Amino acid sequence: MTEPHEVPRQYRHRDHAWIFAAWVVPLAVAAALTALSGGLLAITLPVALIIGIVATVLRPRNRA
Repeated sequence: MTEPHEVPRQYRHRDHAWIFAAWVVPLAVAAALTALSGGLLAITLPVALIIGIVATVLRPRNRA
């Protein structure tokens, strides 16, 4: 059941799934590739960091 009035900002549900998609998944994949290749694919770690930073910067913010 929803309330008929606006919920105050401090009580709104915050969706943090973007953190998982932007940071955890790329870093986990990069770490796995680096480990499986014996360190030959270590370049994937900085690429994963760049992906996380770009996703954070470009993330739309709800300022309402």
